[in-house]
Amino acid sequence: MSRPGGRLTAHQLDLLRRFAAGETIQQIAVRDRVAASNVGKTAARLRARLGAKSLPHAVDIGHRLGLLGDER
Repeated sequence: MSRPGGRLTAHQLDLLRRFAAGETIQQIAVRDRVAASNVGKTAARLRARLGAKSLPHAVDIGHRLGLLGDER
């Protein structure tokens, strides 16, 4: 069985890192020149893959799994 987070796409992992750095959905959308709804949909898929209830929860899971370069 694969661990949660092992199935994240490169784009989802990039978003997770950006959320961990404090960026918001709106900030990411503006910087990437895409609709905030598109970023939100990708964030929802990211949360689902990690089994997270919120973006802060997803970041916490990402830290615990070592996806963000550190273990908690």
